[in-house]
Amino acid sequence: TSVSKFGGSSLFLDGTGDYLNDSDAAYAFGTGDFTVECWAYSTESPSTADNGIFQIANSLTDPNLTGIAVALAGGGAGVPVIYSGGSQTNGTTAVSINTWHHYALVRSGSSLKLYFDGQEEISVTNSSNLTDNNLLLAAYYSTGFPWQGYIDEFRITKGVARYTEAFTPPDLAFPVHS
Repeated sequence: TSVSKFGGSSLFLDGTGDYLNDSDAAYAFGTGDFTVECWAYSTESPSTADNGIFQIANSLTDPNLTGIAVALAGGGAGVPVIYSGGSQTNGTTAVSINTWHHYALVRSGSSLKLYFDGQEEISVTNSSNLTDNNLLLAAYYSTGFPWQGYIDEFRITKGVARYTEAFTPPDLAFPVHS
């Protein structure tokens, strides 16, 4: 509860094996549109390895990462990274540590974009049939690439590309649906 974007609490991850793993058919987006977004607050700039925010893959330790993922690049670069269909694409904007940033991975048609703080950071073509259904939150590729910091307001929207151009990130908590 010491650090949160909204609501007085968030998921704290100390980078030493903390993660959430869940398998569900709902995570298989097929060829449709989707949005995966969250607020993330890194307490450490990635040094040698990437710090994963999330992945959706065929298993917890998918060595080919055929699904999708968002991370911060290692090697001190600290720029947003997406993985799509086994390929890595790096952004160019340096991520400030100890600051909340909004990440939104959006597919609309065959366009897959990562928006960082509401600005388009990465754009690639992806029209693949995403059948993987294993969500790993706060790490990627394996639990050896953990997130260190906080995650708040993680939301998956299947079938909807919520953002298709630059936008102002949400300034309120997402509504709760029952």
